Amino acid sequence: ELNLAFGADLARHLDPDSPADEALLISVDALGADVRTRTGGEFTIERIGFGRRVETAEEARAAMRHALGR
Repeated sequence: ELNLAFGADLARHLDPDSPADEALLISVDALGADVRTRTGGEFTIERIGFGRRVETAEEARAAMRHALGR
């Protein structure tokens, strides 16, 4: 669900000058999310911090929207 909602924005957000071909949320915790990105044949893991602790799935969605500037 979160990958469908945020995948395209994540690919652009992590490096606006060179967007990833693919970005997938692989882990979400109270302080942020880990995102696996693919550019060509290279994979990396990036961390997006929420800036505040979240406790529910809805708070995590809101924090992700905020982190992506939505």
